[in-house]
Amino acid sequence: MSWAASEGRHYQQAPTRCWYRVATSGGERRLREKATGNDMSTGWPRIRVGAVMWIAGPVQYLIAQLVAQAAWRTPYSWMVNPLSDLGAVHCHRTGSGYPLPRYVCSPLHGVVNASVIALGVLLAGGVLLTASCWGGGAASRAARILLIAGAAGSVMVGLVPEDVNLSLHVLGAFAGIVVGNCGFLLAGLIRRSSPLSRLRPVTLPLSILAVTAAVLLFTGGIPAGDFGGVERLAVFPLRCWMVIAGIVLLRDAARSNGPGPASRVAALA
Repeated sequence: MSWAASEGRHYQQAPTRCWYRVATSGGERRLREKATGNDMSTGWPRIRVGAVMWIAGPVQYLIAQLVAQAAWRTPYSWMVNPLSDLGAVHCHRTGSGYPLPRYVCSPLHGVVNASVIALGVLLAGGVLLTASCWGGGAASRAARILLIAGAAGSVMVGLVPEDVNLSLHVLGAFAGIVVGNCGFLLAGLIRRSSPLSRLRPVTLPLSILAVTAAVLLFTGGIPAGDFGGVERLAVFPLRCWMVIAGIVLLRDAARSNGPGPASRVAALA
């Protein structure tokens, strides 16, 4: 068997990117994509937009957090203060218990709340636009549904700050952290033929960390003084994954502009 023929067979067998680059006819490739749940009829432009949304969401969210934190007139601790303190509308002293009593006053609460809403919209938009990269199967569908539900929770958190309606705020936080992280965990269990399954070595450890922290956070299984730190362990892993996945998809999209493996194999045959 010639080297070119061997390479052609390799590309037929290996699912490389969201777009299956195999040395077959267009019709056969489309059947292969549909059979594996990776139909790319929507094309790369949608995926590029979704990838950019995934990158932009956590970046703007982190910038807003740091800017709002810098505007505080009293000390703000990542270990003690919940993330929601930065979005509190009124200056007030919290009650006792869990988390610790503290004085909350966030001059730039509007910036933070808008950022949290934007984060939810960008997460959901990215999930929808990259649908062809998730493959088929129950885990893929469930992961996307739960991630979108978690994104809706983030929007609720931004719309209803903790000192406006605590019950609705906690409900949104539960959806954003617990439900969203369950979807994050399932994202690490999608079929191996799915393009995003290439991120499994990153997805599974980060999602397990996030789910563990979320359980501890909502069951009160941590000291009150560690609330802020554990909350960040429950929230930040998914944000990191969004950036990583977005970069990977943008890199794949850039590579797709050049000649595919099939054309290179044909040239060498």
